Amino acid sequence: MSQRQAGRRQGLTIVELLVAIAMVAMLVALLLPAVQAAREAARANACQANLRQLALAVGLHADARGTLPHARSEGMVGVDRFGPAPGPTWLWTILAYLDRGTSGEWPHGKAYEELPETARKQVVPLYLCPTRRTADSAISEKSVGPPRLSPCGCILPGVVVHSGAVSDYAGNQGDLSAGSHDFFKGGRGTGTIVSSRVLPESNRPVDRVRLKDVQDGLSATLLVGEAHARQDHIRTLPDVGPAYDGSQFQFTTRVGGPGVGIGGGPSDDVAGSGWMAFGSWHPGSCQVAFADGRVVRLSPDLGSEILAALCNRADGTRRADTP
Repeated sequence: MSQRQAGRRQGLTIVELLVAIAMVAMLVALLLPAVQAAREAARANACQANLRQLALAVGLHADARGTLPHARSEGMVGVDRFGPAPGPTWLWTILAYLDRGTSGEWPHGKAYEELPETARKQVVPLYLCPTRRTADSAISEKSVGPPRLSPCGCILPGVVVHSGAVSDYAGNQGDLSAGSHDFFKGGRGTGTIVSSRVLPESNRPVDRVRLKDVQDGLSATLLVGEAHARQDHIRTLPDVGPAYDGSQFQFTTRVGGPGVGIGGGPSDDVAGSGWMAFGSWHPGSCQVAFADGRVVRLSPDLGSEILAALCNRADGTRRADTP
């Protein structure tokens, strides 16, 4: 056998090399979905852990102060007006009950926009769903509320919303049974973490929700969940705003039931109500924590009546089919 023949047998032909490359490409194509699914499962588990920590912090607040944290200050007792009053949101208040330490005192009588920029842009990784964003996309943009026709009329033309750290999780404001135009106002929320009226001289909340007020049972009432956001509004109004800014209810809480379903992915506008709905970017589910601390996954196809019962703390419904 000649040296030339021996050399040809030791190497690969172009055809053999192309076949090998094609086989490797096929293997990568087969493995990639499994790798992506494993990564999403890990992100969903991290999101579940975040919700458990939030539910625990809310529970510690209830133990220490006797009530669940109020979502925001909205309207003043004895004053014939509604609107945001100076004071922290629940996402600021519970920072003192998280492992990260205290948030610092909210200056008395100060509105959100009067806080130092370092306080307004205080990003909390626990408040971020890893499927949706990382810390580098966790600051909302300063913007002006566009003209918008909405059930509550809470975003008005010309209203400036200052930038700040955001949250992918929201408290349960309830359902719309309090009325389509006032469900978000202080004292009207039917959920667990709701807006409260305040005393004008002290800004103390007066509309307090205690654990015993959750008459339908802690295991059948939603506490916090993933807040829906469309991909093109991940840092902007109306879907997303600063977590410590109480000027708009949807920055800190969401509702559910007839008229407001569960968002199913980054392109779903939930029939125009996605900006005030719970929802997730996890495929086929939205993760929520109940008032007993249990974390479950709700389907975007969950019936509106069931969702309303889960969001309303005292509608007399103790559903046997609670997830």
